[in-house]
Amino acid sequence: MPVSAWRRDRPWTIASVQWFLFFTIFPLFLVAWTSLTGSEFGDVAYLYGVYFAMMWGLVLWLFVRPEKIGLLDVVRVSLFTSITGVFIVGVLYRLPGLSAVVAATREPELLVRLVSYVFGVGLLEELVKIVPVLWIFVRNREPGTIREITYLGCVSGFAFGVSEAVAYSAFFAQGVARGDLPLGAFVVVQLTRLITLPLLHAVFSGVAAQFVALGVETPALRRALIVVGIGVAALIHGLYNTFSGTLAGFVLAIGAVLLFIAYVRSVEVMRIAVRATARELES
Repeated sequence: MPVSAWRRDRPWTIASVQWFLFFTIFPLFLVAWTSLTGSEFGDVAYLYGVYFAMMWGLVLWLFVRPEKIGLLDVVRVSLFTSITGVFIVGVLYRLPGLSAVVAATREPELLVRLVSYVFGVGLLEELVKIVPVLWIFVRNREPGTIREITYLGCVSGFAFGVSEAVAYSAFFAQGVARGDLPLGAFVVVQLTRLITLPLLHAVFSGVAAQFVALGVETPALRRALIVVGIGVAALIHGLYNTFSGTLAGFVLAIGAVLLFIAYVRSVEVMRIAVRATARELES
């Protein structure tokens, strides 16, 4: 056991080791904490949702590679979306016109459900998720690169997805208590809600945020790029919701992730094309 070498190496000071320890220990901490405090189901679900979101957030950070992301930016985007954003969505869903559109998502006709999911649920939720990004980088004109803005869009999506997952978790738990939902099905939908669906929300809003970032760099096309970005995010969001739980939904989820990856990897090509279009408009 090379103890002297370990002392010299000091592996506990390495960032990757610290993250490794955090992701290993945090669930064990929750086990001890819940056994001692008897925490509410919703609190535990929320903490596990945050845990998985942080795990995915690290993966996306390694992929997107934002040049510089401050903890304050992550916190304020997360807090806005998880508190104010979710509240706004809840209020808007109860407005007479929008409530009818959202209610149409339960109609048997496929086309009606698709339109309702895209122009109701998808458009509304993507608008709310992109608000903190627009506020920081468009209204306040704070500096930020395309990769930084894209990543913070993903953060907003994670925050919304976790809050939504916690709300559904309580609903699913009640279904188990009533005997309407088998325990095996509860485990599947619960883990899917806490692990996978927040990632899809992050992917949707990440796509919209990249278009916003291109708009920040190109004032002449800013409005058009923002509208297109939100529209693309709402479309893939609505398509997935329409077919979720089916083989088509599985394929669409894969397609949404691949689309996000393609956008991130082709950002320089998109930037050149946007700048060329802006020059043509100015000439």
